[in-house]
Amino acid sequence: MVSQLERTVRVNQLFDLYAGLLTERQRRVIYLYHAMDLSLGEIADRTGVTRQAVHDALVRGVNALESADARLDFLRRWRSLQSLTDALSRSLGGPESQGARAILAEIQRTNPLG
Repeated sequence: MVSQLERTVRVNQLFDLYAGLLTERQRRVIYLYHAMDLSLGEIADRTGVTRQAVHDALVRGVNALESADARLDFLRRWRSLQSLTDALSRSLGGPESQGARAILAEIQRTNPLG
């Protein structure tokens, strides 16, 4: 079973990858709920809509993120790349691996999720 924290981390990562595919309302609601940790009621007060409208936008937005990732699979590939760069980083300890460390730094710099 996935914890609420793991779910929030996943949604935030999906948001970083696919936010451009969402409507402005969906982006705002997901950001306020998952990144700022506001309740549905607090978001409704801030945005001037009903709590149900916030809930609907949140559900539709998260479903859109999950659907995009099911098709494109960027999150799994990003996590795999992150794991490989972490392992490579740990294995590069001596001064003879300076060139490889420079390449690793470039890979990390170009990583879309940091």
